[in-house]
Amino acid sequence: MNRNVMWVVGPDDEYRPLAVCRSKKEADRLAAKMRAYSANGGDDMYGYFDDVQVDSIMVTDGDLEPDRLYVRMVELWDNGTSDPVRAHSTLQWPFYQYKHAPDSVPRWRWVRAPIHDGNGGRLEVWGLDGATVDALLAEKLADTSYRRKKEVTQ
Repeated sequence: MNRNVMWVVGPDDEYRPLAVCRSKKEADRLAAKMRAYSANGGDDMYGYFDDVQVDSIMVTDGDLEPDRLYVRMVELWDNGTSDPVRAHSTLQWPFYQYKHAPDSVPRWRWVRAPIHDGNGGRLEVWGLDGATVDALLAEKLADTSYRRKKEVTQ
């Protein structure tokens, strides 16, 4: 399976790329030209190129398969209690990376949202390997240093 990366240039507020470049350096150079053209009164009366962004996109063959994403969530309360851990998994295409990065390193997020009334928050852990997700969840449950912060994502 071939998973190369190319670089796309397009408006900040749309999903439609305007150009594809072979390197980030080339894409950055093109985006800078487009912004300068727009800023210098080029034929861009709507400011369409003012905020063009550079982002990566996967180039692959037709053999690509979805990845299984393992997710664990738990509400942790300031009084030391917690709700039961909710566990699920889902299939996600590697190019639709809602909650994972292609390097397979598990990630975690802590949020003290208004729904918790200032009394706790939700810990989320996700990744492409269930055992490493569970290990990171255990590590984060033992660590309380992040829990006073409003939001942390790593």
